[in-house]
Amino acid sequence: MIHLFKKIYVTTDNIIDPNFDRIVVSQNNGFNLLEDLQKILSGQLIAYGLEWDDILGKDKTFKDASTLFDQLATKCDATNKRIVVYCDNAALQFIMSTWYKFILKTPTADSVESLVRAHAFKFNTFFRGRFSSNNAKLGAGEILKVENFKTIYDSVKAPSAAKKKAFMTKYKNTISVEHLLANYLNNKSSKAELKSAVRPLLKKVFEQYLYELKEVFFQHFLTKPFADKLSLDKTYTLNNIKKHK
Repeated sequence: MIHLFKKIYVTTDNIIDPNFDRIVVSQNNGFNLLEDLQKILSGQLIAYGLEWDDILGKDKTFKDASTLFDQLATKCDATNKRIVVYCDNAALQFIMSTWYKFILKTPTADSVESLVRAHAFKFNTFFRGRFSSNNAKLGAGEILKVENFKTIYDSVKAPSAAKKKAFMTKYKNTISVEHLLANYLNNKSSKAELKSAVRPLLKKVFEQYLYELKEVFFQHFLTKPFADKLSLDKTYTLNNIKKHK
């Protein structure tokens, strides 16, 4: 998944989890669910369409991209739940072009295409390993294809300078840590926002590391040679060891 800001993510439509609050923009999957099916799922289908023109525009679900981002952010704040935007190849290139035109100071087609291709590389390298069954079948050669990018990029209307500034002022401290880090390395700005974004990531890494240390410790603790070195009062096994309250 590609993190945009807050708990809002973009990913491909290859596998859609209906238990996430979501938007689906896809030629294959951009349709409504049966009412009975929606009742038993924990995720809400916020909007759907075959292409972004079905969702964005006058008299559509969202008036424009700025409204889309604002309303998704508001919903995240209200539910504290993740929102996933599922896209086919063209729709993903469109929403990422839109996003980068909001957060980059001087975006160009070439620079944004380079960023999108980096995301595509990650999808094509790692996505299949997380979701494929262990049957030695590789499936499709590419999860995400970047095609006709320049045309898609040029079709995205850039926000006005005032709207762009207002957006960044409101959401700067919630955007993806990679962009905050790039900003800091470039001109030493965004330091406070970067520290705020890095803190929960470091906490998660340290928690995972501690879990691994605990597992290794108890693997050794329950072996007699190691226990003998500690001169314990008794020999502990899985039957007599208890969790401390």
